[in-house]
Amino acid sequence: MTSSPCRHTMVVLIPPMTTYGNTARPTSIGTTIGFFGDARFDLPGCSDENFLGFLCETVHPVVRPDADEALSIVKLYNDLLGHAGWKLEPTRLIAGRAIYVARKVDEFHSQIDRAITAAEVLSSNWMQTEIDRMQKAVETDPALAIGTAKDPVESCCKTILAEFSDQTAVGKNDDLPTLSKKLCKVLGLVPEGIPNQAKGSEIIKRTLSNLAPITKGVAELRGLYGSGHGRDGKHTGLEPRHARLAASCAITFVDFGTETYLKRKQV
Repeated sequence: MTSSPCRHTMVVLIPPMTTYGNTARPTSIGTTIGFFGDARFDLPGCSDENFLGFLCETVHPVVRPDADEALSIVKLYNDLLGHAGWKLEPTRLIAGRAIYVARKVDEFHSQIDRAITAAEVLSSNWMQTEIDRMQKAVETDPALAIGTAKDPVESCCKTILAEFSDQTAVGKNDDLPTLSKKLCKVLGLVPEGIPNQAKGSEIIKRTLSNLAPITKGVAELRGLYGSGHGRDGKHTGLEPRHARLAASCAITFVDFGTETYLKRKQV
């Protein structure tokens, strides 16, 4: 993060700290204090790396014992840091509490935002929980992220298909590929739904024909590398980049399916 107004705003809003012995600990979030001129921190002149590191330290479990307060502060930081393309993210846990690091906001986070929007549109709180769980696990637990990537897709399919119960029924034992095929059919997301005279019809048909198989791939990847299954001693897991791939595929389906559903409702 280069020098920007965001840093100056952050400095004003950093929760105040009280010194206990040689340790600086934060006090109430509701009060502001002038750290900007405090030589111990040198916030105006320090490097971006040190500045972001300082923010992470203010929400460290040892420094910030109140978990709810820490989450509130992280949200405040991220609302401001987002303007500069940064955010604080959990990287590991200590006694169930998150340790945060600063990361550049990339395309994957934009995808996550779209998935959360889709969950809000579908009024699915559970789906939001699934997306949040998947996002948090990508870097720290790729197997869990891959294992849960199918969950928001399944929730999306079931939620939308419930609106078309007069056209198709959701079976108790329907797996993810079956659900996604049913959703694509009721929303017209199949090659047969594209008229031949439409411009680029063949390309569109070919692309749509690959939409449902995305979910089949996510389900198969979960079976091979996701959580929820025991493994032999020689099993080696995948990396965060593979988890991002699985999550991105799931989000692509959820986003496109939800947007198409909204379009159909407007007709």
